[in-house]
Amino acid sequence: MLVTSPGIRYFSHHEAKSLSGEFADWSEHDRDGKLLALAEVICEHKPLYGISTGLIMEKFRAEMSQSVIPKKTLRTIAHITDPYQFAFFEIVCRVLQVQVERGIEERVDFVFDEHGLLEECIELYRELKNQHLEERQKAIAGTVSSGNDRAIPALQAADLLAGQLTTSLRRGKHEPPLKMLRDCIEIFAVPIPLPSHMALDELFQALNVIWSTKRLANIREKHDPPG
Repeated sequence: MLVTSPGIRYFSHHEAKSLSGEFADWSEHDRDGKLLALAEVICEHKPLYGISTGLIMEKFRAEMSQSVIPKKTLRTIAHITDPYQFAFFEIVCRVLQVQVERGIEERVDFVFDEHGLLEECIELYRELKNQHLEERQKAIAGTVSSGNDRAIPALQAADLLAGQLTTSLRRGKHEPPLKMLRDCIEIFAVPIPLPSHMALDELFQALNVIWSTKRLANIREKHDPPG
């Protein structure tokens, strides 16, 4: 379907909506037709379900701004401080949960688009598997790897779903491709929760006290004469 005239080498929802890249010089009519045709292909392959997640950036930034600790140091302490990391683990854990709830025992291997934080997330995922997943989830938790979204059709299909859901949120209405996808597959829209075991404001308050106390001790050590 990608090569069906008018053809494209790969699919990017951003390029489609901005009429750039593979969709440069396209008409909106042809673009809309290609989006709908690609949605039909996804439905024909009958995927089990789709999962989308996200967070409100304004709220996230407000929460993170409570920390007086430098961002690099905070990442060393808390590990997960970037929206991408929160989204990564929400998707991974939700997929494993849905698979277990549906009694699907096949191993799940995850492929994510290339990202600067992905390798770090993969390391934390290994720790998650070893220490935090329940046994049924651990039994099906496979590998996580990086893939080129211009070469892997499954990543392009995910980009179509994610792009359509984002467009729907911005415009307040579903476009025809999303309506088709919602009719043929179950779509879970899952907001990213902040850590429930300790609210971020409480966590930052505790870390800020520790950080400020440590800095004060360092200052005194530098200025107080020895002995």
